[in-house]
This record gives sequence, structure tokens and C-alpha cells, in this order.
Amino acid sequence: MSKIAKGIQAIWRLAGIVVFWLVVIEIVSFGLVRRLDARDAQIQELYWSQSDSYQEEDWIDEYMADYFQIRLRWEPYVYWRRLPLQRRFIHVDEAGFRHTSPGLPPAEGTSALRIQVYGGSTTWGEGVRDEATIPSLLSRGLAEHGVAAEVVNLGEGGYVFTLELIALLRRLHQGDVPDIAIFYNGLNDRYSAAQSGEAGIPQNEWNRRAEFNLSSRQIQVLRLAIFGPRTGLYTFRLLHRLRRSADPDHASRLDDPLAQGVWDAYGSNVRTVRALGQAYGFVPLIYWQPVLYGKPQRTPFEDMLKQTQPAGFEEFFAAVQNRLQSDSGAQVMEGFHDISDLFADIPDPLFIDFSHISEEGNRRVTERILEDLVPIAEALTLPSEPRSGSTGF
Repeated sequence: MSKIAKGIQAIWRLAGIVVFWLVVIEIVSFGLVRRLDARDAQIQELYWSQSDSYQEEDWIDEYMADYFQIRLRWEPYVYWRRLPLQRRFIHVDEAGFRHTSPGLPPAEGTSALRIQVYGGSTTWGEGVRDEATIPSLLSRGLAEHGVAAEVVNLGEGGYVFTLELIALLRRLHQGDVPDIAIFYNGLNDRYSAAQSGEAGIPQNEWNRRAEFNLSSRQIQVLRLAIFGPRTGLYTFRLLHRLRRSADPDHASRLDDPLAQGVWDAYGSNVRTVRALGQAYGFVPLIYWQPVLYGKPQRTPFEDMLKQTQPAGFEEFFAAVQNRLQSDSGAQVMEGFHDISDLFADIPDPLFIDFSHISEEGNRRVTERILEDLVPIAEALTLPSEPRSGSTGF
């Protein structure tokens, strides 16, 4: 019995040593992951307050505090929308839509144009105040031209074109038919493909795949709780991040077929929006947005931002752009506008991180959109009563 007892004691000692070192490794991993998360947050958002675009602005620190109060909720078909928020610089209503500056009231006996603006976080307005989002600037710009319009900001962070198209369909299902639907996008479609190696899917799609039907799969819940790259033990989170960062084949997967796939999916969505416009009677305007890589005269801050992206991203973005420019059909697609070179000759600071532009950048984008929008808006005649937006056949 003494030998058995000694054996049990030895096993317990060994188990204790193993547990001790596992706890130590987990604590160290926790610290490293938190530091990496803080670095990533700084790269993605905190650079706003450090950007050369906002060096003289006294509102940016309060804006940052407002921004970090934002939370998301589940939304059918499109995954997420933001929870209501009322702050000095950021107002989100009960439907999850960002506040837009009011436009010119319609004259007696007429109705205001109904304009819906779709896109990702650049349309929603991450990094800018309510009054400086592209939809707000469009609303005030139309008012300056004497056009009465009700502009709704339907942009949302992380949305790719397909999610925006689904958001439009949801509005149409509800009978909310616009007179003009504006899409300002393209960056997320490229970024998502570069991130996952698959064209035409939302960003971070692996999260939804991992979480599918978790409520009825206890083993999968346990596996994610231990090994999940975002939900598991910090040791495994750290190993996952190190594996991804050390992936030597990631850049090689950003190849020509993937670039072609991005443009094929995007072009298909353009045609779908145009077909919906014809069926429901609204005018679509679609803008392929400028990105940091397309601004050759970068400031030192902007050049530093370029270095924050993984290897192969710049070449991949250029490959997708080449697909667009070589597609003769894209150049004549009614309602589609490639404005990716909008900042090509501007040496001034415009980007506040890799994806988002400053309030001045939004002003320049808005001016370009208004060149197309104002003549169309002025040409449209509206009945005295708003349309019901019937979805009947």
C-alpha cells in the first residue's frame, strides 16, 4: 500500500507542477494577447486622435470616448446593426441608423426626394462627427442647390456590397422605396477577400461558421471555450495569432483568380441593383471608393498606415483595380462610377487609418457625388404625396 500511496503522491505532484506551469503560461499569454489587442485597436481606431488630419481639432478626444460606447445587436439577414446611442458627436436611432443632417423642407404641395445611402463604415462615418458623414454632407449639399431631400444613412461598419444589397432588399420588402439609392463602397469587398482568401463573403465569416447552432452543440461550445481563436484560453488565442502572422502562404493566396472573383461578385451586385432600380422605379448611383493605396502623395502618417497591413495587400488591391479597369463593360455601366483616383493629386492628409478618411476627405467625396446627384435630383418630379412603395407585381 505504501508503494501505491507514494505513486499517487508522485502523480499528484506531477499534476500540480503541470497545472502550475499551465497557469503561468496562461497568465503570460493573457498579458501578451491584451497587449496585441491594444496595439490592434490603436492601429484601427486610436490613430484617429493621432492622425495629421486632426492634430488641431479639439473635439477628437471626446469623439473617441463617444465611439467606444458603441455596441452592436443582431440584425436578420445582415448580421448586425448598432444599438441606440446618444452622445455629443454620435447619434444612433432606435433602428440602428446614424443621424443625418436635415435637408431643405419641401415646398407646399411637393414631397422631398427620398435618398438612401448604403456602404460600410466609411459611409456610416467612423472617425467623423454626425454632421460630417457623407450622407449628412449630401443632405446639406442638396439643400444648397435648392433640392428638398430626406437622406437616410444606411451604412454600417464592415458591410460588403452584398450585405448592403440585402439591406436595400429589406427596405423594399417593407415598402420603403427610395427615389435614389447611393452606394459608396468597394474597400470592404477587397479587404474581406484578402482577409479570408475567398471572394464575395463578409468580413470575419469564420466567426459565424464557428458559432452556428452553438446552443444545441455542447461539445462545440466547450471546444470554442478552450480552443477558440477569440473565445478560448489565452494560450490558444496567442498560438492562433502567431500562426496567422507567421503564415508564409497568405500573400501567395492573394492571386489573380481571387482578384477576378472580387470584381465578378461586385459587378454582379451592380447589375442586381440596377435591375432593382428598374423594377421599383428608383435611380441607383454606385461609387467605387478611393483607398489609401490609391493616394500616391501620402503624408508620413499615411505612409506609416500603409505599413500596418499584411504582406501582399497592396498588390492584391491593385490587382482588383486592374480587373475593373480592364472590364470594358464596367466603364459603361449606367450609374456606376469609379472614383478611386479622387485623391491621386492631393498631397494633404486625408486618411485617419488604413480604411477611413477625415472630415475633409468626406467633403471631397461628397462634392464628387453631388456632380452626378444634383442634375438627377433636379430632374426628378415628385407627386404631392409620398409613394407607398408597393411591392406588388
